[in-house]
Amino acid sequence: MDVDAKVTQIIEALPVIGPWYRTEEGRKKVRYALVSVVAVPIGTIGVLIFNLLGAPAGVAAVLGNSCAAVPSYILNRYWAWGKTDKNRLFTEVLPFWGLTLLGIAFSFVVAHFAGQLTRHYGITGAARLAILLAANIAGFGVLWVAKYIIFNKVLFVSRGPDAQVEPELG
Repeated sequence: MDVDAKVTQIIEALPVIGPWYRTEEGRKKVRYALVSVVAVPIGTIGVLIFNLLGAPAGVAAVLGNSCAAVPSYILNRYWAWGKTDKNRLFTEVLPFWGLTLLGIAFSFVVAHFAGQLTRHYGITGAARLAILLAANIAGFGVLWVAKYIIFNKVLFVSRGPDAQVEPELG
């Protein structure tokens, strides 16, 4: 059994979420949330590694979260939204990266503030790392709902046959 079928089987067996997951909108929302279950740990581990390597908190946030952007795009586009056509540079790829950079910029500001706060109060070691990681997750959490709406209404929307077609990426 493939991973998608196994995930579907598990979710559909849940009493509250299962019936909702069987709808197109419910499936999309649950899958969007599950993409975060993959992407957030990748970004968080990236932030942790860059912090441990001595990068400033803001820089660690940018580099670490950039590591999560590629799997997030791929999983959102192909799995959550079920797009099977080729990627479109101007209507999907660049707007997705723009949103990602906006999220990373916001995360940078939050992480930089958390880094200054921990330095000001002399918080070091594991406590400092925990605060920096929590700040990173909180920063991205603020934009999570807005990104879903943009993905659903603008980026990965299925266009009708009369829609103007942008050249596909090869």
